[in-house]
Amino acid sequence: MMLYDSIFEMLKKKKVIICDVLTIISFFFLLLIGFLLVLSPWVQEAMIKKEITKYNIASFSEEEIQDNIDHKKPFPENASIEAPDFLKVLANISSVKREDVIGAVVIEGDTVSLPILHGTNTRNLLVGATTVKNGQVMGKGNYVLAGHHMRDDRLLFGPLLKIEKGAYIHISDKRKIFTYKVKEKKIVHETDVSVLADTRSPELTLITCDVTGIDTDKRVIVKAELVDTNDNSNQAEFEGKYGYGMGTEPTLHSNVTYFLWVLLVVGLPCVLVFIMLIIKRRKDEAR
Repeated sequence: MMLYDSIFEMLKKKKVIICDVLTIISFFFLLLIGFLLVLSPWVQEAMIKKEITKYNIASFSEEEIQDNIDHKKPFPENASIEAPDFLKVLANISSVKREDVIGAVVIEGDTVSLPILHGTNTRNLLVGATTVKNGQVMGKGNYVLAGHHMRDDRLLFGPLLKIEKGAYIHISDKRKIFTYKVKEKKIVHETDVSVLADTRSPELTLITCDVTGIDTDKRVIVKAELVDTNDNSNQAEFEGKYGYGMGTEPTLHSNVTYFLWVLLVVGLPCVLVFIMLIIKRRKDEAR
């Protein structure tokens, strides 16, 4: 009988320990999920800013860009694009390919300098502007680029919402610099494909959503006409004048946010294990 009571008491204590551990685990997982939900907009923007710097056009040689252009493959023009929420960013941002970078776009005065990537798809849109049609050639016809904008309106194509008529936009393949002047900005329905139509005179069309954070069927369209073409032989002069190649440098705020997120993901499980060990030790001492 005494042996039975002893076994029963031991099982009871183990059950209490297991319940305590499960309660702590559940609490910390809920806490982790809550923190991730709160911090996710800042975290995903910090990740995007860091990733953009990897594809800064200044880190590419002219030969590499031309090789990317010469070997680009056709892409599906009606591919399904997923919204850049936290999980989509995590799943896709590391799959961007260096060989998709074929140039850069610079919006003068709006501190925009982004890589141009071949093909509009979920991953490419996370780090720059993307070509919408196959066969596009800089400086010829209607050169169309699409881009996301985020909660931070300085990121990706966010500045298009504030761009004004007469602003200058530059695109380059590191061989030539094509300068366009904005002639029109309008909002259209997403099904309006007339903005993609080719033109006899060289034009640049930039496309982004009209709002961020929710699904929308409207698009902001910026139309610009070619006003100048220059040789890109003096790279340093052009970078100094227009900021070409500057990229989107991570700010102190984005770096701190990214650090806190990593600390949260790594630190909470460590704290959890530490508390479990303390509980186990106290239970052992109480026997």
